[in-house]
Amino acid sequence: MSATDITAERLASYGVFSANTIEVVAGVADQNAQYGSFGDYVDAERIPTPFVTYLNGRPEQILDIDLQPDEHDPDHATEFYLPIDNSLVPHQIIQLGTIACANPGMRLITHSNPGAVTGFSYGSMSALNCWKIFKGDFSPLIENRFRYAQSRGIQVLDDIGFSLGGDLAVEAGGSDDFGVDNITTIDAAANHKWHVPVLGKVLMTTLETLDGYVAQTDWPAYAEAFDLAPGDIPMGLGFARPTNIANAFGLSKGGYEKRAKRALDTHPNALLTSVRGSDSELAIDGIMQAIDERMAEEYGQERYRSQRIPGGRHMMVNDIYLQAAIVREARTRTLDVPVSNALL
Repeated sequence: MSATDITAERLASYGVFSANTIEVVAGVADQNAQYGSFGDYVDAERIPTPFVTYLNGRPEQILDIDLQPDEHDPDHATEFYLPIDNSLVPHQIIQLGTIACANPGMRLITHSNPGAVTGFSYGSMSALNCWKIFKGDFSPLIENRFRYAQSRGIQVLDDIGFSLGGDLAVEAGGSDDFGVDNITTIDAAANHKWHVPVLGKVLMTTLETLDGYVAQTDWPAYAEAFDLAPGDIPMGLGFARPTNIANAFGLSKGGYEKRAKRALDTHPNALLTSVRGSDSELAIDGIMQAIDERMAEEYGQERYRSQRIPGGRHMMVNDIYLQAAIVREARTRTLDVPVSNALL
């Protein structure tokens, strides 16, 4: 079977994606299968190299993907918020590039989080900001994202995020600094209060399913990308960085639902889609279902939608085609294509 057929069959098996989403993402998988290495992929698909700039006196590493600038308003972009302990290393670049290719006409901007690998401390917070985050205020993690977007003349900034990034997406959506049309959260972690040692243990446990999702993607260049990160510090040790310790304590305070409500109240025309895996270790199924029901009752299905990925674990985004399908499906209103019944 071709990469197109394999990917289409796998996405269809979840029973939650529209035919349009499956067709587009399977086509991206077929295109990617042509590339034998990470270098071949980024060159052929014109994925830019992350760059470093100083914002408010601190170094930020940024990936700004704009593959079809003539296909979107020049003042419109989407920010993708990475999970804790994740930098702009090669496998993340492939994940983000795949999302961009599956959503043509979307400018996708991502800032690095401080991670484990040597030299990847970009996005580290000052002691004062770490204290704010520790207390549950995520605004310091958003500020330089906003500074960069404003410096590029962006006026409408949609938000996507996974895990910690899901909570940052609704935090950003609660600001009126930009217009917001679409917010997508994937397996947001702060859906309830956590004991920090339990949260840390669960976060480390999620790594056990990582290799399975990478293998499920069935693309050697993507598997290779995990070996290309500089440095030799094992994945997960980045949790010990002060910023990530603060992030963990911030997540332990909960607050996802409160942030989501603030985002929708701030932007009356925005659509928020909350996505989770049914077997997620962090986005607890029963808790998220109760949140989904309350949010849908208050805001209606035209403003708040939920999507449950059958069998999905927290690391499901590492199947890059599953993640690309999730993002495309959630953005269907923005892209003006039919919405699947799974989102209603």
